[in-house]
Amino acid sequence: MFLKTLQLRTWSRWLIFAFALILALTPVATIQADDDDGESKVYGVVQSMPSGGLVGDWVIGGQQVRTTASTRFKQEHGSFRVGGYVEAEGYWQGGVLIATELETKNGNDDDNDGESKLYGVVESMPSGGLVGNWVIGGQQVRTTASTRFKQEHGSFRVGGYVEAEGYWQGGVFIATELETKGGSGDDSSGESKVYGVVESMPSGGLVGDWVISGQQVRTTASTRFEQEHGSFYVGGYVEAEGYWQGGVLIATKLEAKNSGGGDDSGQKWEIYGNVDAMPAGGFIGAWVINGQSVQATASTYFEQQHGPLQVGAYVHAEGYYDASGNRIATKIETENATPTPTPVTPTPVTPTPTPVTPTPTPTTPTPTPPPSAGSGLMHLSPEPASGSMSGGDISVDLMIQDVTDMASFEVSLAFDATIVQVNSVTLGDFLSSSGRTASLLGPNIDNGAGRVSFGAFTFGSAPGANGSGVLATITFTPVATGASPITFENALATNTQGVAINLSVRNTTISISAALAGDLNNDCMVNVTDIMVVAGLWGAQIGDPNYDSAADMDSNGRIDVVDIMAVAGNWGATCQSPNSAAVEDDASGEDRAGLFGKTPVVNRIWLGEAQRQDDGDMLVPVMASGRDIAAFQFDLVDGDGEAVVIEDVQLGEFLQVDAVCSTLQEGNSVGAYCFGGSTASGSGILAWLQVPATDDLSLVQPILTNASGQALSLTP
Repeated sequence: MFLKTLQLRTWSRWLIFAFALILALTPVATIQADDDDGESKVYGVVQSMPSGGLVGDWVIGGQQVRTTASTRFKQEHGSFRVGGYVEAEGYWQGGVLIATELETKNGNDDDNDGESKLYGVVESMPSGGLVGNWVIGGQQVRTTASTRFKQEHGSFRVGGYVEAEGYWQGGVFIATELETKGGSGDDSSGESKVYGVVESMPSGGLVGDWVISGQQVRTTASTRFEQEHGSFYVGGYVEAEGYWQGGVLIATKLEAKNSGGGDDSGQKWEIYGNVDAMPAGGFIGAWVINGQSVQATASTYFEQQHGPLQVGAYVHAEGYYDASGNRIATKIETENATPTPTPVTPTPVTPTPTPVTPTPTPTTPTPTPPPSAGSGLMHLSPEPASGSMSGGDISVDLMIQDVTDMASFEVSLAFDATIVQVNSVTLGDFLSSSGRTASLLGPNIDNGAGRVSFGAFTFGSAPGANGSGVLATITFTPVATGASPITFENALATNTQGVAINLSVRNTTISISAALAGDLNNDCMVNVTDIMVVAGLWGAQIGDPNYDSAADMDSNGRIDVVDIMAVAGNWGATCQSPNSAAVEDDASGEDRAGLFGKTPVVNRIWLGEAQRQDDGDMLVPVMASGRDIAAFQFDLVDGDGEAVVIEDVQLGEFLQVDAVCSTLQEGNSVGAYCFGGSTASGSGILAWLQVPATDDLSLVQPILTNASGQALSLTP
């Protein structure tokens, strides 16, 4: 969406610029105002400028502007810079303003009384009221309790047109008055005007629906059509005057305008076809296009985005007839498509000195349609998306496939706000992949109604984006379990010429599952990473700096082998396929063995007969018997209850059937856990302990668990 803010110095200046205040819904739409002497003006922010000097190509407020060695540069209000406000005055040539004068501005022209005005689209506004910070036409605006709010043309809303009046303070516009508008500048008589390029018009006549620089305009049998400056055609400049009705301008008058570079009274022409002949050694001179003679001059604008200008190339040429009936080209550009050439506008007959009475109804020549904007697929990825209540936010990409010359888009998505809510929208890199500058519009997030609307536009001299890629990323936050469809309510995309791309869409669904037991890093799966997280916290208790309650699966205040096996027991589970091996709380108040369920078999753990080593140390076997044993843990003490330092631990063969096993050892505490294979049943050696020679060794707080992390009931 192309936005412009104007600060008015005098009321007379406002009248000059009133019909220039149009808002094009596509990034390539231009907003221009012709003075009475044929000069035109563009006012806005410098988005790009020549490197190394002032002469060359500029982009000002989304409009292509070209300065030459003859351009007068005025810098009374500061130097020229990207982001600065300027006013360009000149004439139009092939859709580019050739600047005769370029002048820096403060950002908006001040009125004589110090008051300033802004006009544009509301991009953001305060939540819960009207007082606070706004963004209007890209400009920061602040309303206060003293601001007068006028809503005669509808309520304030994001995307609505408003006019702000006030003063500047530290780069922020302090609004003394804020008023809704109908979508274009209102005259004092209540009439409104739209000025711009005809993007589409009724077929077979002049009455019906038009699109002028992105604005919907409707003509009726009562509309006055004025064609003094040429006939109406797609690509021509017009001024529509009328009144707003439901977001559409009902035109009481529609007038053809001269876009610059030609005789005001000359008839326009337009040709699509192949180059049959062209000047030797350059572009200026005589051309033959689709069998028609065309004259290119030093003022002709040549564009080669879609290939070089050469004999045989398919081109689009437009211009005007001079007094002798010669076709003078204002623009010649290469095109991608090569449709069957259509007849051109016939050469007008040079009028005789004797005046001829015009017929009451002018004949409107049928314009040659521009090439198609093509088609594409817009969809959401992944398809479907999933997450869990413990998995954090979920990112869904808005994708585009197989498009050509894409320059802008806007979408509105619906979702189930009881399942997920939108947190943010960020712009992807596809639109800017061709070198154009991309800007995000919105987002407008309504988590109450379950709707999010946003878009983006681009500007610059580069062609639009081709192919496939990510347009934006929407971040959703889970609020409940269930499935939420994510559906397109609206989808629009255009190319760099403002022509709509024919889109098909594909929806998706987000499924939210309950919290996944053992998913300690919130990636919606339980794998070895989670096992290593809890194993790294082994031995931590409440009060320790490394204690993490999320890893304390049985919530007993200590991270032990039970917690490790509760995570390992859920190994391989995902949000889509959760296992049932999570440790659950039990309010019965039973001891640790009863907490996880008793089994009818006898489960024991004890110390075997120690073997004295040559170096004086002892090698002590730790024995176990039972069924479905997957992990163990204990502390080793002497006869006085003092901790015995364990110098080394080696796992026995009893646990290592076909599983992956790891040992845990710190001070006098020893443990081991196994996962991914069979559990141990029967009896055998759990581990060999190397300890200093000590009498009366015993095990304290022994634990055996199964593969699900359930503690087995032990028999002394």
